[in-house]
Amino acid sequence: MTVKLEGRGVFVRKVVAVPSNKISFEGAFLKVGGNIEENSEGEPYLFADTVRESFEGKVVPKGTYLVLSNQTSPSSFDSRQFGFVTEEQLRGKIVK
Repeated sequence: MTVKLEGRGVFVRKVVAVPSNKISFEGAFLKVGGNIEENSEGEPYLFADTVRESFEGKVVPKGTYLVLSNQTSPSSFDSRQFGFVTEEQLRGKIVK
């Protein structure tokens, strides 16, 4: 999916959580709906302590999405840095 961020540009990101999905963690690893989320290479996404605290136990709000880059690093520029994105910010689907 491509995501447009005002003043930042357009980025390719994976939608990992949709409205009403519950977010939790197993250690530093992101879990959505009880399953550890992985990037396209099968590596689990990592979240820094401070970022985990802001997402732990939350339900993705209506009309928003959690998007992540293919990088598993906690410092990647994605929802770990800028939070949930709105449906209006989603621009297009990437096809392999």
